[in-house]
Amino acid sequence: MFLPVQVKSSVISKIKAGHPWVMSKDISNAHRSLQSGGLCDVVDDKGQFLGRGYYNSKSQISVRILTWNGSEKNINSIEYLSQKIFEAWQRKKEMGFKYSFRLVFSEGDFLPGLIIDYYQVMHSESASLATENSNASTRNLKVAHVFSFQISTYGMSRLIQDPVLLIQAMAHKVGAETLPWDDVVILLRNDISVREKEGLRVEVPRFLKTLREFDFSKARILVNNALSSELPAVQMDCNLYLGQKTGFFLDQQHNISLVVQHFAKLINENKMVRKVRILDLCCYVGHWSSQLSTALKSYGLYVEATLVDISKEALDFARANAERAGTDLVTVMKKDVLKELETLESESFDVVIADPPAFMKSKKDFATGFHAYLKLNSQAFRLSAKGGFVASCSCSGHLKENDLELVVEKALKRSHREATFVLSGGPSMDHPMKSGFTEGTYLKMLFNQL
Repeated sequence: MFLPVQVKSSVISKIKAGHPWVMSKDISNAHRSLQSGGLCDVVDDKGQFLGRGYYNSKSQISVRILTWNGSEKNINSIEYLSQKIFEAWQRKKEMGFKYSFRLVFSEGDFLPGLIIDYYQVMHSESASLATENSNASTRNLKVAHVFSFQISTYGMSRLIQDPVLLIQAMAHKVGAETLPWDDVVILLRNDISVREKEGLRVEVPRFLKTLREFDFSKARILVNNALSSELPAVQMDCNLYLGQKTGFFLDQQHNISLVVQHFAKLINENKMVRKVRILDLCCYVGHWSSQLSTALKSYGLYVEATLVDISKEALDFARANAERAGTDLVTVMKKDVLKELETLESESFDVVIADPPAFMKSKKDFATGFHAYLKLNSQAFRLSAKGGFVASCSCSGHLKENDLELVVEKALKRSHREATFVLSGGPSMDHPMKSGFTEGTYLKMLFNQL
């Protein structure tokens, strides 16, 4: 069942340490009967077991390891896969995630090639009730439990033949009181171009199980309050059916919480101005600005938010989200942040969020991507008032943290500003990073005060 793939001695120690990838250049011999998508054992030159996973001859990453335990032999069974997902569910709940979160983060949750985002989505009538009555308990509101799948590798597509049966088995382990099956929705978001590198088709999003009374193209999801997970959830409108990623960016929750809690500390020490002007660049649906507004308004501050994005649909969602969060004045601007920020007045914002899409899709994009990050951050620092704050973010794995530090350094010089480093961040805890697996590290945030 598990055909051998022999690796070169130069990578044995790395694999033993838990690195989940075997590159094609590191293979000395693969069994001639092994086909793409087939299960395999990674072995050394003496045939000793190193790991077990799946193979793809069409990918530069020829083997992705699922387990380093040779006794685990049923890795293609629903029982094994659903147990892994259930264990991920337990881990995320223990971390304090109450509402929407990344349930499975590929290698970080020992299921390479698989992303599952879990969303709690309020029914439109419940959402209206909750908006009218901010004290309404979400426990009494109609909620759909949405599992959004993205399968990016050929081997994982072979392992997961039926996502519905997989989630049904996992939901049974969780319990009907927490995950009532009648309220579960399963969405397949295999509309990502990276699938082509694995020999897979890019597919149109589709529901495998749905609730007809919900409109998931205008979904209102619940996310943890960035100020404290003990506070009521923050409501965010987005398009789960066709929106970016799986409809929402869950990975910034940690960075938003770091910034919000820093502001809370300043407010408690009377070091925060009573009027805060936020500039949210590449805002998408306005998660940053909505969470900031929710927190700052809870302390009685006056909040203005200027939301900038290239997408009109995203801006419509962002405006609604910011207004629901209690923002006193909301302005939206449909602009290309690399070309059209010069018209904004210098030093006119107290908080600037620079959270762009990945400007580097591959190593060959490094020079142009670096220039794009530099251009955006130069504008961010120019637009920040004296004493203001700038959050510089990158979700490109090809831009390392020291590269982002260099971007900030050069941007400050270019904009003739000086700043003090406050804190740094990374992906939220529901996006776990494997030790020694630097290829899995992608999200970075540097927070500076001018």
